[in-house]
Amino acid sequence: SANNMRVILHRRFVSGETGAKAGYNEYLWNGATDQGGTVSIGAYVLQVVSNGATLGQSYFVVTGQL
Repeated sequence: SANNMRVILHRRFVSGETGAKAGYNEYLWNGATDQGGTVSIGAYVLQVVSNGATLGQSYFVVTGQL
């Protein structure tokens, strides 16, 4: 459930820099958590949030070692 979710990676981008430009943005992630570990096999939710509003949400599954 949503109550069981925890943040494993949090990134803040400044307007105009890569990740926060108008239009298409791409962010490459190596599977590392903010704590320095690697995510486990499982399902994850990705959210794009700006000024407290969720602009987009996607789901992905890690099926093997990263």
